[in-house]
Amino acid sequence: MSTLAADALILGFDGDVTSHDLLDESVRVAIAEAATALEASAKVGSTVVLPGTGVEAKRVVVVGIGDGSEGALREAAGAAARAIGTRPTTVVVALPASDDAAASAIAEGAVLGAYSFNAYKSDDVVAAYHGPDWLIAGASDAAITRARILAGAVAGARDLVNTPPLDMFPGAVAEIAQSYGEADGVEVEVWEPQRLADEGFGGILAVGMGSSRLPRLVKVEWAPEGASQHVAIIGKGITFDTGGISLKPSKSMETMKSDMSGSAAVLHTVLAAAKAEPAREGHRLVVHGREHAVRHGPASV
Repeated sequence: MSTLAADALILGFDGDVTSHDLLDESVRVAIAEAATALEASAKVGSTVVLPGTGVEAKRVVVVGIGDGSEGALREAAGAAARAIGTRPTTVVVALPASDDAAASAIAEGAVLGAYSFNAYKSDDVVAAYHGPDWLIAGASDAAITRARILAGAVAGARDLVNTPPLDMFPGAVAEIAQSYGEADGVEVEVWEPQRLADEGFGGILAVGMGSSRLPRLVKVEWAPEGASQHVAIIGKGITFDTGGISLKPSKSMETMKSDMSGSAAVLHTVLAAAKAEPAREGHRLVVHGREHAVRHGPASV
């Protein structure tokens, strides 16, 4: 592992530098001496960044892992990912993982810690950047697959929430759900405004009439063969909440685009379930996402 070329190598610290046993002991000792000199801490998420002396990596990030539990490793990996610097290409994560669950937690933390929303950046290079290639020491294919699906679902939900409501309006959310459904083999049904009226969805229509962009009702369904149970999740999808606009401080309006985070979360929950195809006794998973237009007035639905 000492000879792997990378932008960064991530190691743990629990009072001493600790890593996956693929790292040469002599290299680990040298890094430990440098990290101790810089007062590295075992506190979860505490980081020290060193030059890549003794390894091919350009820099070494030593991060506190606390008690080494799955939760601590996930948090530590995320903190280390944020400490690496600007737009790394390849990152080797050598935190100690005792089993697949720990390795998956490390991978999830690293990917989500490095998340950034670049779609509206003016620099084309930055806007096109989607994160580094991650090499997770000792992780099995199953652990990597699990982490990829879960981290991808969380990042996908974050992307939806972070998109400005000017572009993330009800019709756009419905179209995005349909495109995801086609790609992942998930059934998506959309109630357009006329159908909402025909079928008596007066509450949704009444709230949405305050905007030029009318509401939608979206159902995303994954029904694996042999499913014997039915699970339904409902996510709130108001794409911008202006309720009480005359009462809210101006800074509070900035996060009102987050009112559709419930629908973003459940949409990606179903998509992740379809990708993972959990080996259980057949579950039928349905998500109802209410995608509203800009909300005006105190009405709540």
